[in-house]
Amino acid sequence: MDNITKNRAEDFEGQRLYRLPPSAIQRMRNRPHTRDFLVTDLGYFPVTEGHRVYRPHGAATHILILVESGRGWAQQAGLHHSLGPGQAILFPPDQPHAYGADPSHPWRIYWFHFAGAGAEALIEWTPFAAQQAVLFCPAMDALRRHFKSILTTVERGYTDHCLLNLSRSLINILSLLHEPGPEPVRRRLSMSLEEVMDYMRAHVCEPELLAAYARRCGLSVSRFSEAFREHTGVSPMTYFTELRLQRACELLDTSDLRVGEIAQFLGFQDALYFSRLFRKHIGVPPSIFRKRGIG
Repeated sequence: MDNITKNRAEDFEGQRLYRLPPSAIQRMRNRPHTRDFLVTDLGYFPVTEGHRVYRPHGAATHILILVESGRGWAQQAGLHHSLGPGQAILFPPDQPHAYGADPSHPWRIYWFHFAGAGAEALIEWTPFAAQQAVLFCPAMDALRRHFKSILTTVERGYTDHCLLNLSRSLINILSLLHEPGPEPVRRRLSMSLEEVMDYMRAHVCEPELLAAYARRCGLSVSRFSEAFREHTGVSPMTYFTELRLQRACELLDTSDLRVGEIAQFLGFQDALYFSRLFRKHIGVPPSIFRKRGIG
């Protein structure tokens, strides 16, 4: 891993350290389902008193470190960071950096070295993209489970199944880092939005105006729409429309109701509008969907 180290960089009792051989990495590069999410190194260090790593020229890959317990420090881009339980730090490729365990309360850490176009895209989806080097991980339990699972898989050898699981775990871990932080205001807003989404799902046949959904969150229409899109990636009404069409597909597959009856059941006043909307989102008219048995 082209380390220049002082004190102890490795060889800790209980550590789990894996460096994929070039042949395994090449197999990942050659397969379309793994080449965009390449894991080259990974491991777990237990309480690591004296752990310290210096890379004056950086590394060829991204490096993600997740602190399970204890404390540590890191330096990159001229900045010094203190790290504690539930925090993660990302080192970009080719950037000089250093990190190590706190001498009084040494850390336990999980880590990945990784590369690939898909991984780069997922990083852009996380707060790391805003030049935020250190993140708090609200989904710490899930992250820990992913790391433990993939370490167990790697111990069985670099089979095709193992390499696929490595890529899948990398996707899951980077996706979990997208979870919003634990700030009380943001957490309350997220809970309110989830309650509105639950309400929409429970009343999918009873459409309401956007303003009514906004009132359930205690927000203006514009702020509600903005917050909902940030939370889900789509607008509130797009989300509700997709719920209704999802239910329509289910009814077309499992009931003998006519298209007009399904439209009326789902709160559409105009069956022709329902059919146009269905075709726009699903790709075929409701009658063709039912004939093809797409569901």
